[in-house]
Amino acid sequence: MMLPDMISPAYCPELQPAERLWPLLDESIMNKVFDSYEELKQVICDRTAEWNSIAVIS
Repeated sequence: MMLPDMISPAYCPELQPAERLWPLLDESIMNKVFDSYEELKQVICDRTAEWNSIAVIS
């Protein structure tokens, strides 16, 4: 059975809302090794808390 090729845009943040977060999150986790999943999760939570406080102020 032949399936048709799926055509998708190369980059479409509207279809993947999380794509908008990577440029903001990348700087805090890029090129770092975390000892545990919990440590990584804490860095992500801290970073999003920073964004929330900045968004409320501005």
